[in-house]
Amino acid sequence: MTYTKESLIKQIVSNRMLTVEDGDNYKQILDELYTDLRDKDIDYIVTTYNTIATTPVTVSEVSTLL
Repeated sequence: MTYTKESLIKQIVSNRMLTVEDGDNYKQILDELYTDLRDKDIDYIVTTYNTIATTPVTVSEVSTLL
């Protein structure tokens, strides 16, 4: 199966947002997480994703074209 960088980012952000208790700043925190992760390289994204995933992925399984 091929994953995209964006799909991994969505999963990471979703997981992190589960712990956000500050409803007033929820959207700001969400936007900041997306911005921060989009600037990271694919190795960082895969490593971070694999800390929360039940099925780990490798960099070669991630497409940056889609």
